[in-house]
Amino acid sequence: MKNLASVLACLISLSIPALSFSSPSDPSESFSRQEAIDQALRRATVVKELRQMVIKRTLYRMSLDYEIGYSTHGEQTFKIIDSQERTISELKYPHRGQLHTISAEATLTPSFFVGGKFASSYLGANLFKGSRSTDQDWDRDVSDLVQSESSSYSQARISLFDVNAYFRLFTVGHLRGLDDDKVQSLFYKMVIAPKEVESSDYIPTDRFSVDVFGGYQHYKGRYFTTDLIQTVDNYVSVNDHYDGLASFYKIAYYGPRMGYRIEGILGKLSTRFSFAYAWLTTKAHGFWNLRNYEFTQEGSGGNSIDMQLEALYALTPSFSLGVGFNYAEFNQKKMKESGNNNGFEYSDEDIVREANSRVYGPTVKVRYSW
Repeated sequence: MKNLASVLACLISLSIPALSFSSPSDPSESFSRQEAIDQALRRATVVKELRQMVIKRTLYRMSLDYEIGYSTHGEQTFKIIDSQERTISELKYPHRGQLHTISAEATLTPSFFVGGKFASSYLGANLFKGSRSTDQDWDRDVSDLVQSESSSYSQARISLFDVNAYFRLFTVGHLRGLDDDKVQSLFYKMVIAPKEVESSDYIPTDRFSVDVFGGYQHYKGRYFTTDLIQTVDNYVSVNDHYDGLASFYKIAYYGPRMGYRIEGILGKLSTRFSFAYAWLTTKAHGFWNLRNYEFTQEGSGGNSIDMQLEALYALTPSFSLGVGFNYAEFNQKKMKESGNNNGFEYSDEDIVREANSRVYGPTVKVRYSW
C-alpha cells in the first residue's frame, strides 16, 4: 500500500500527458531546464515502479488444476525377515491405471502462497486395472531358492493429499515490448480499475522464480486380493487354484514435508519443477482370510521423495493446458508387527522390512486462474 500511495502521489505531481490519469496539462506551460530534468528523472522512476507493480500484480492470483494420469504405474512391497535378518517372505502389489488429481493455490502476497492437492484412483468406480500380486517364501536354512510362491488377482486403490505454505525467495521478470503509455494503461486497469481488464490486455511476463515450501502429506494404498494360484510348492513348479480368497493389505504413510519449486515463464509458455522430501510415520493392516491371519504393522523414520515436472501453454488469460510427469516414492525400512495367526497371538515383532511404494507416470493438466 505504501508503494501504491507513493506512486500515485508521484503521478499526481507529474502533470504531463504520458503519466497523468487527469486531463493533459496546458501545452503552453513552460519549465525551466532544471525543472524539466528533474521531472524527467521522476517520470523514469515512476515508470520503473509501474512496471514492477504490474509484474507483481500478476502474482496476485488463484489457480485450480485438474490433472489426469492416464498411465500411472507403481507397486507396493514389503518383506518379512527371520532372526538373522534374512528375507523369508516378500510380497509385491503392482498398480496401474488412471490417477485423477485436483490442486489449488492462492497467492496471499507476492512472496507468500498456500496450496494443496488431492489425488485418487477411485471416482465412484475404481480406475486402476487389476493385476497379479505375488507372495514368495524362503526357507533359508535349507536353500536360497524360492520354496513357495503364489499369485493373486489384485485390485489396487490409492489416494493422497498434501497441504503446503510457499515462500518466494526471489523473482526475476520484465514486461516484454511495452512502451511507457501501455505500462500506464495496464497499471490503471489492473490496480485502479480491475473490472475494466479485458482479454486483449493480457500481457504475459517473462519471469523466473524460486520458492521454498513446507507442509504435510498423507498417502494411502489399499490392495484387495482374490483368485489364488499356487505357482511353486516345496521348490516344485505347480499350477494349483484355490477358491475363497478374499484378503486385503492397507498401508498409510504420513508426515511433514519440505521442498523447493522452480518456475519459468516465457510469454505464454510456463514450466515448473518441484521437489519435496518428507519424514514419514507408517501404519499398515492386513488380513489373510484363508489362514485366519490378521496383523498390524507400525514404523517411524520413513521418508518420501515427490517430484513433479510440468509445461503449460496459456490459451487465454485464465485457461492453460499442458502435460507433466510425476514421480513419488514412500520408503519405510523397518516396522514392527502384531497379530493373530489362526489363534497364535504375538506383539511388536521387529520383522517387517522395506515397506515401500512407488507411483509415477505422465499426466495431462488443465489450469484455471483468476
